[in-house]
Amino acid sequence: MRLHTITLITLSAVSVAACGGNRGPRERPPLSPERVERLNDRFVRQWDINKDGLVTCEDIPARRQQVFDQVNADSDNGLSPAEYRQVAFEDKSFLFYSFEYMDENTDGAISLSEFSRIPQNEFNSADKNKDCMISAEEAAESLRDQFRERGRGREDNRGRGENGRQRPPRQGS
Repeated sequence: MRLHTITLITLSAVSVAACGGNRGPRERPPLSPERVERLNDRFVRQWDINKDGLVTCEDIPARRQQVFDQVNADSDNGLSPAEYRQVAFEDKSFLFYSFEYMDENTDGAISLSEFSRIPQNEFNSADKNKDCMISAEEAAESLRDQFRERGRGREDNRGRGENGRQRPPRQGS
């Protein structure tokens, strides 16, 4: 009888443990209004090129111009292969587009018009309702997703610098 009871308890514990692992995706807790505001402010600083306080489709061409100018070190109105390699660090939309693909006219340089034809994936991904405007909630969720994709795991960024890297320990601690 005692062996039967121990076996039954063990099987019950194993069953409960096995079922506990199959809960499906966890729901993320809602962000506090303060956190939404801080993330939105960060998103607006990055994207609001025309400084109207909003992030809209109108900011995309200006953002592309900004990135193009930033990587075009020699200011020759065309990106060389070496300059183009820097683009993905500034705009993740270009991660999967080779220089050869971008250089439509095969002149050995990527013009602004060639550069601008790639969809702005980061903006499009953030604009969940597709109204051509990023709301504070959309901006916050977009940045929250980016933090998660980078493996930060902790959305509050405690113990981390602005760039997400672990801060060095304080002197004397």
